[in-house]
Amino acid sequence: MEAHIYQTQSNTDGQLQRHIAFFDNEERIVSLPTRWLQSLLDNPKGYSVKSVKTYAQNLKYFCETIASSDRWAHLTLDEILRVLPVGLIDHYLKSLQVGALKSATIRNRDVTLKSFFEWMTTADAGRVRQKSGYENGLKSLPPHNRMPRFVTKQQVIQLLNSIHNESQRALIHFMFDSGVRVSEVPRILKSDIDALEFWPEHMCYLPLLIGGSKARGGELVKERYTLISRAVYSRIKRYHNTPKFRFSKFGDSKGRPAFLTVHGKALTEGSISKLMRDAAIRAEIDPRLISPHNLRHGAALSILKSEHGKDYLEKLVIIQKQFGHSHITSTEQYTQIPPQLFTQLNETAEIKTRFEEAQEIFDRTFLPQKLHKERRGHKNAASH
Repeated sequence: MEAHIYQTQSNTDGQLQRHIAFFDNEERIVSLPTRWLQSLLDNPKGYSVKSVKTYAQNLKYFCETIASSDRWAHLTLDEILRVLPVGLIDHYLKSLQVGALKSATIRNRDVTLKSFFEWMTTADAGRVRQKSGYENGLKSLPPHNRMPRFVTKQQVIQLLNSIHNESQRALIHFMFDSGVRVSEVPRILKSDIDALEFWPEHMCYLPLLIGGSKARGGELVKERYTLISRAVYSRIKRYHNTPKFRFSKFGDSKGRPAFLTVHGKALTEGSISKLMRDAAIRAEIDPRLISPHNLRHGAALSILKSEHGKDYLEKLVIIQKQFGHSHITSTEQYTQIPPQLFTQLNETAEIKTRFEEAQEIFDRTFLPQKLHKERRGHKNAASH
């Protein structure tokens, strides 16, 4: 069983439209899962393609399990989903707990099934089921709270000094400074950075627009502003003035991404994660501690011990807005860190503001073009 997402271009307005199809093991389209997943793609709230793919994968695992039973051999998958007893959903989720799956993974599959089976009771689905089986809420246990893993300022400096290209150093420094999601990086354009030049020079922090994902009809959703320090802004501008970026043929002047690979191509989430892992190994840092998401946690830690906000609660609200959390509950994971820790950090640290922190990282890691040298097709830094 597989789900495939494909795009078509409208003949009227030229907008790209996404479609999805869910196939059974006989490569036949399964109507109910297909219609539900399409409704997520078309939802004006703006489910990302990544989220829809996750829901499709979760539904695939469930459907493979129920379809493997001889009890349903005479029925199509659509027919099984219409008549499936609620107890079998419970049995499936309990069977997952016996395995090695993490509680958060089981919860994620439970959320998927709840959304799908509740949709089948709606008019949009033709009310093919009278009850979803989720009248009392989710069936799985809440996932175990996992303490956020922070990347510290010193680890960022160590990591950047193990990266061979200033373009990559600027990227990782930007992610730590702004706290953006790795999935958002490819959507940030050079024109977004250029727009910051009109803000007064005395401003230490600049409002950068993070473009949203595209919903049906090409409308952008979940746009927001985040702050970047002027030191990072200046670093990115220096990177944009390098010949390798200026003469890259990827994208036009308006649609060119703010960050490209060392070969002038588009960045992907996978390539950024691999870049960080390889750099961590060279820096002799446990690569399990270094990831784009842990870098985001590091940005939150930096805000919590910074001059931003009058108190701990205000700092959490700042993180919520800057990180684009839809609900404060996503930000509450940082309440697991005692506030006293940040007081102690500030008492012993030389750096008092995020601006000064960003400037120190820049001063200790900036790699001028003259220090690059060619080796095996890659530019590498001269030893520091």
